[in-house]
Amino acid sequence: MLKHGGYTKDILDFSVNVNPCITQALLMPYIKRAVGEIGRYPDIQGNALVEKIAEIESISVEHIIVGNGASDCLYTCARALKPQSVLIIEPTFTEYRRAFEVAGSHVLSLSINLLDQQEKTEEILIQQIRKIKADMVIVCNPNNPTGALYKEAFIEQIIKIQAAHKGFVLLDASFRQFEGLSTYFDEKRWNLIVLMSLTKYYGVPGLRCGYLMATKSVIMAMKAEQVPWSVNGLVLDIMPKLMEDKKLIEATQEWYPVEKNKLEKALIHLSFLEPMKSRTNFICCKLSKGSGHVLNQWLLNQVSPMAIRTCEDFVGMGDEFIRIGLKDALSNDRLIEALKCYEEEVYG
Repeated sequence: MLKHGGYTKDILDFSVNVNPCITQALLMPYIKRAVGEIGRYPDIQGNALVEKIAEIESISVEHIIVGNGASDCLYTCARALKPQSVLIIEPTFTEYRRAFEVAGSHVLSLSINLLDQQEKTEEILIQQIRKIKADMVIVCNPNNPTGALYKEAFIEQIIKIQAAHKGFVLLDASFRQFEGLSTYFDEKRWNLIVLMSLTKYYGVPGLRCGYLMATKSVIMAMKAEQVPWSVNGLVLDIMPKLMEDKKLIEATQEWYPVEKNKLEKALIHLSFLEPMKSRTNFICCKLSKGSGHVLNQWLLNQVSPMAIRTCEDFVGMGDEFIRIGLKDALSNDRLIEALKCYEEEVYG
């Protein structure tokens, strides 16, 4: 968790992966109106936010719990369910392992070969999931840090396999909004748990807000474990309004495809790295030459310093992988030029 988001304001930080379209001008009116909430206790259940999420997701409020970021919901879920065995498809977000290990679960890894074709990868994973019969399988879709998207049939098959032995599937869909992808949640699916971040797409990681969708019994078990007032008054006042802000949605829909396409094309033409196909707002790259750590240090040492996300702490990845989060057009242009300079300076 400390590998990104910890740089000073003077560093252009591509290690983070949040929407840059939320501007001070857009956010400030909501903040000004919400200041009055600071002097009183917030709704302990966060009902206004839960109702807005239920409206957007078209589900009942009984299937939703909100928390202080998706990570808070993750840890609460781990404490509430305490599965004996948890199987994580990796490389992926490292907090899954920590959350369930802290809760006392035995955590196993299914580490995929990033060079294999998707069909082969999914076939191998299905065979292993069916064989292991873990109490819970965790899959991130689209995946962080690779940006890969598993096929619908693959997700559906995991849910059925797990249901056969009364096992759960925890699906982290925190990055699905950039391309309008499915969460696969259905109120009738008792064994599917969907985790969502509200800070990635809406660009407010400092506010800390996320939610989880699950069957009623899981939500009730989580509420029994949840710390009271897990969501503060500012968030409860700001987020429902921000979630229906058409200016932000329109700005994001205009920015995302243009900047992603520009960055992908630029990365493809660099001789020392190979961008991987991504279905969200960051691009994972494999360095064909050199080291991610060396590249990051070079960027940090420039007159206008920048930072990228190195990936050596992800299971199944190493120093040859990096992740780049999309930013605004000017910032992306600066990074592209810096990477071209690095290529010329280091590889001639």
